[in-house]
Parts: sequence; C-alpha cells; structure tokens
Amino acid sequence: MDDTKFKIWCMDTKTWIKNEYGGYEFTMGDEHVGMPSYIYVQYIGMKDKRDVDVYGQDICKDSDGHLHRIFWGQFGVCAEYRAWDRDCGTVWTSCRLEKIPYWDLEVVGNVFENPELLED
Repeated sequence: MDDTKFKIWCMDTKTWIKNEYGGYEFTMGDEHVGMPSYIYVQYIGMKDKRDVDVYGQDICKDSDGHLHRIFWGQFGVCAEYRAWDRDCGTVWTSCRLEKIPYWDLEVVGNVFENPELLED
C-alpha cells in the first residue's frame, strides 16, 4: 500500500523542506509532519502531461493557456480558475478537477514560489 505523499513549505524560511535523501517528498510517519510553521501540500494522485507529480497549491496551465490553482476541497481535488461573468467581469471560480481537461495540465509553479502567476 502506498503512503500519502506530502511536500512541506516552511513559512519562516520561504523554502521547501528537504527529506533525509535530499528530495522533497514526505509520508505521514516522517519527523517533520506536524511542525507548526510548516504548510503541508498533499500529492493529489495524478501526474501532469510531463509526468510531474501534482500537489495541492500547484499552479497548472491547460492547453488553452488558462491557469488553474489545484487544491483539496470538501469533496476531493478541485481546480480554481478565472472565468468571465457578464455582471462582475473576471472572477475566480472553482470546480472538481474532473470537470476540466485535467489530463492536459502542466505544472508551471505553485502559490508559495509563484504567487504572481495568479495576479490579474
């Protein structure tokens, strides 16, 4: 059985925490899990079109150039994206990941290192 994988972002140093092997993936039994100044992002169980693991808080681009922030919602993995509303203009909305062409997504960053990708 596979363990759930995480990456850990340190809010103090603004860096990813490395594991004992020099990588960035952790499982629930690892010593860093549970530290208060860390943000844990969970692997969503999917790879992007370049075979890169996709984690919550990753920013992905689809084949049309639209950006999607991936996150865990109440009912599973979701994608937040910009949409046009005739009354409000451009707004952020979200949906379950399977409602968009997720097989065509490419990880281009994450909300911690690349917040500018999500700015208007």
